[in-house]
Amino acid sequence: MKSLKLLSFVLLAAAGMLTACESEDANPKTTGWEREWKPGVIEVSADQQNMVAQSNAFALRTAKQLYEQDDSKSLFFSPMSMGYELGMLLNGADEATARKILATLCLDEDVSTEAVNAYYRTLNTTSENLDKRTTVETENALFTVNGGTFLPDFVEQMKQSYQAYVENVNMPDAEAISHINQWVSGKTHGMIPKALEENEEMAGKALLMNTIYFNGLWYEPFEAKNTTTQPFLAGNGEETDVEMMHSKRNTGYAETEDYQAVAIPYGNGSWNMVVVLPVKPDGIGALLAKQEWPDLKAMQSGVEVDLYLPKFKTRTELKSLQDVWFGEESIGGLASVSSRFPKMFPVTDDSKELYVFQNAVIEVNEEGTKAAAATWGDQYTFGAPIKQAVFRADHPFLYGIVERSTGAVFFMGVYNGE
Repeated sequence: MKSLKLLSFVLLAAAGMLTACESEDANPKTTGWEREWKPGVIEVSADQQNMVAQSNAFALRTAKQLYEQDDSKSLFFSPMSMGYELGMLLNGADEATARKILATLCLDEDVSTEAVNAYYRTLNTTSENLDKRTTVETENALFTVNGGTFLPDFVEQMKQSYQAYVENVNMPDAEAISHINQWVSGKTHGMIPKALEENEEMAGKALLMNTIYFNGLWYEPFEAKNTTTQPFLAGNGEETDVEMMHSKRNTGYAETEDYQAVAIPYGNGSWNMVVVLPVKPDGIGALLAKQEWPDLKAMQSGVEVDLYLPKFKTRTELKSLQDVWFGEESIGGLASVSSRFPKMFPVTDDSKELYVFQNAVIEVNEEGTKAAAATWGDQYTFGAPIKQAVFRADHPFLYGIVERSTGAVFFMGVYNGE
């Protein structure tokens, strides 16, 4: 029998440049009712709110690890998509591996698998309906290909807790690859056209997959006429030119001796882009080393910010995430998958390996894409500004796409001028 390999893909698209080819219904004007500030709320327990804080710590730690691998490039990934993936793997793990997964997610070691499932189920089932002007779509799937196998109890748990789509694909390798890639492309609205390469050997494979798609319009769009070419000082000290958007707006703002932070809302305010700009042009490494993230709701409201933000697109392909998460003692490097995930696969003598990938892409322009807003209290302040600030993102910065009511970071990135 051929060896069975688990290919675990964490795939997402954070998208959303709406084009002139789309209908007006898909691209509503930002006036009148659509401009209403009415953020949705995800109801979470006290324990789940604590898990949000721990999940955000996981996001920052992962950003630090990925940035240290190559600090010359822009970076974009979804810690939430990674969390869904690790949460699903947790259900199939033995006790020792489960503890390692919890530690990787920065969760308390005594948190039960059921609690983790409930946490991700809450976010998954409620995040899509917070804002009619912002599209958030999360999909989980289990594919078995030409003889691959998941245990029935594991499959049932994935359906219940992660609303996973399940399919057994029995067709020639080329057709199986095309079929799965079409699923990925469809769920990410074409932003990630494929997960598998055309020359993959598919016999006996089992794939555990996640996609997240995000498309949002700014609550207050930038005017294209104010976008100009401006210098950007990259992390390596070289100056490059970027398309810099510009506007003045009342919005959430914070500053410390190390950074400025601004919150830019989408739609009705449920989703926000939080941009964290180090004071020093080469300060991203030091910022990530401190592992600090501004509290969205604690940011000062009613600040008139003279905002300069690059218009950009970043695509990141992350390979071997199991090594990032688990170091030299990666799950795949220690033992066969079946010995580490006895609740996921039938016990066999086959050699099994774990691979975890993530492909991510983000586009930011005058109309929207990823946005984050921070407010203080339950209402946003639109009165006379109580403070003025200049926020000029002309050197590398950290940013995240944040759900307002919980503060959960769904996407995170570093922009380095490319």
